[in-house]
Amino acid sequence: MPSGLSMFCENGPTFERPLSGEEQAFHASRHFSDIYLLIEMLSIHCLPVEAAQTFERAVARRAFGPQSVAMVLEGRLSQYVAKNFQQPDLLVEGETSEQLRAKGDDITSVLGLAETLTFSRDLHVKGFVKTLYAV
Repeated sequence: MPSGLSMFCENGPTFERPLSGEEQAFHASRHFSDIYLLIEMLSIHCLPVEAAQTFERAVARRAFGPQSVAMVLEGRLSQYVAKNFQQPDLLVEGETSEQLRAKGDDITSVLGLAETLTFSRDLHVKGFVKTLYAV
């Protein structure tokens, strides 16, 4: 398959022919995986600068938009809720509030990313930030 934008391959999409539905789904899932990993990286104390820079480059290249980020955040929250409803007996009251706080960190991390990206000179990135706040 042709290579596309990925956190580890920042040359951008290089397609010589139109992509089939299966290939489009593959590349869309790679973008969601990249977003998921970048959100994880935002919460690691020594990586948010690198994650924000990677986010900025990807957004400037139009690799993904605020709706994709919102979908990833919704998916992360859904996984969390589903996991806790499947295993409610494993949680105690203190763990629940701790885990809810950890999920709130996703929002805090993304808001911090948005604040950082407001300093970008790229007009597309600035538009991304405005839409991200709205989402």
